[in-house]
Amino acid sequence: MVLSALAPDRAPLLDAHYVLPPEGTDAILDLPLPRRVRVTAVDESGSPVEGASLTVEIPGFSVAPIYFPVRAIAPGVHEIELLPPGEVDLGLTRAGRRYARRHDTAVREARFVVPVCAAVVVTVTGKVPHEESGRPLAVRLRRAGPEELELRQPLDGRAPGTWTVRFPAVEAGAYDLFLEARAQFGAEFRELSPPLRVEVPAGPGEVSVALRL
Repeated sequence: MVLSALAPDRAPLLDAHYVLPPEGTDAILDLPLPRRVRVTAVDESGSPVEGASLTVEIPGFSVAPIYFPVRAIAPGVHEIELLPPGEVDLGLTRAGRRYARRHDTAVREARFVVPVCAAVVVTVTGKVPHEESGRPLAVRLRRAGPEELELRQPLDGRAPGTWTVRFPAVEAGAYDLFLEARAQFGAEFRELSPPLRVEVPAGPGEVSVALRL
């Protein structure tokens, strides 16, 4: 027999198979209640971090991914619902870097502290080469070295003119900036401009870069 169970807050639990005792015997179902965890992301100054993505995985569960409801309730604050008892792996991705930690769902609060990052604003002027017309374009920042990072933002290049692309959070370091077009077949991008060196300082602020085609 299949029993469909509800938690006290009416949230549906997974259907489960139970072996019922003989007629006239009381049946006691001991169901684990789903748990909720609030995840807060702040930078080193204590300011909330916006634009970060959050993932949840069950350790050792490799058959298929399980998705849990994640909702943003305030800048830098997410809530994850319907979590099972035990440990989960939380992953926060921001500015191209993923921060991971193991978390016991019995603890209702989790907190990530990430570096303070500057914004990079790229102004692109000129005309897209004719042979690349109509292809998806992007601006890419690449930081080489032992801690390599790549960030990419799409660019609408359907008409000649001036475009502005904003990277809201970029870690400190020296980056090469490129304009790219996606190859006609496949997912690779082809560079349309020589690399332009961009120095991003540590801490908050905004770096403006001009790129001419």
